[in-house]
Amino acid sequence: MKLGKSATSRGGRGVGVAGAVLWAWLLGWVGVCFGLTGAGRAETLSAYLIGNSLSFDARIRTGVVDMATKSGHVLDAHEHIWGGHALKHIAADPDTFSFALWEGPWDEALTGRTFDALIMEPFTMPGFESTGNEEVAGFNVIANTARATSPDVRVIMYQAFPDQVAAMNYATHWDAPATPTGDETLQWNRDYFDWIAAQVQGPIEVIPVGEVLYNFDVRARAGQIDGFDSAADLYRDVRHLNNVGRYLASLTFYSVLFDDSPVGVYTLGYETGPQWPSDRALTPQVRADVQAVVWDTLNTSGPMTLPEPGVAWAGVFAFLGLRRRIGTRGGR
Repeated sequence: MKLGKSATSRGGRGVGVAGAVLWAWLLGWVGVCFGLTGAGRAETLSAYLIGNSLSFDARIRTGVVDMATKSGHVLDAHEHIWGGHALKHIAADPDTFSFALWEGPWDEALTGRTFDALIMEPFTMPGFESTGNEEVAGFNVIANTARATSPDVRVIMYQAFPDQVAAMNYATHWDAPATPTGDETLQWNRDYFDWIAAQVQGPIEVIPVGEVLYNFDVRARAGQIDGFDSAADLYRDVRHLNNVGRYLASLTFYSVLFDDSPVGVYTLGYETGPQWPSDRALTPQVRADVQAVVWDTLNTSGPMTLPEPGVAWAGVFAFLGLRRRIGTRGGR
């Protein structure tokens, strides 16, 4: 099962960014009235992230925590980050890391207490000495360690994104068919992550940041994202995201973790800074555009469309049925 693409990429009767925002706002308003939104069903979650600088950029301990707090939730967030390394290395050597906060290295943290969610980032970029099969093995070792202490833990794959090399069309690269064997390193795309998800011991969920960037790229190239021409405008260098890209990643992370709409969710910390000339102004319009792209991507039942007159309630009930499917692969 692939997560939903944007209306423009699927050929559906899409409403574009403005329509998606309007419809999502209407559904959110109905949810508030009936106590069905994330804020109306506040949750307290503990989560442990394992990855490198790509998943670190999602800012689980700062941005995602703040988004949860402002939406009425409580997030107890911890992470084990080893920059420039893959799950293969992290699984084999838990005592080496860039930092491990707040419960210590992953082997101590996952056996020393229970967690509601474990998030891991596979990483097989050429030059980093890890194949698909080795990442699957590392993923399973860590996941099974967590399940021994936390039998009900949600195991979640953080779906990263390819390097933005010169003149690369993100959507074309992401859509390109691939048939991984597991013995190679790959420049990531959708088929690669689908293969990883099918190989690991499930069930798992997916935080589809790579897919959200795909939908952003399609809409930006169609002139539907204010001030952005493509997904390349979300990178600060060939591999890492700028401030708007980090906001997109954090928002996707939050929405999957809490099974909550991203519409209207924002917190400080994503402003432009002097360190990165590639940072872009995160205006209210850009925030709304990003929220709409995240929402449409997590709408796994297909592109968001406005209902025909007189059938708005059908859309509302479809929304209620959708909520439990956000971000899942293989069920929970």
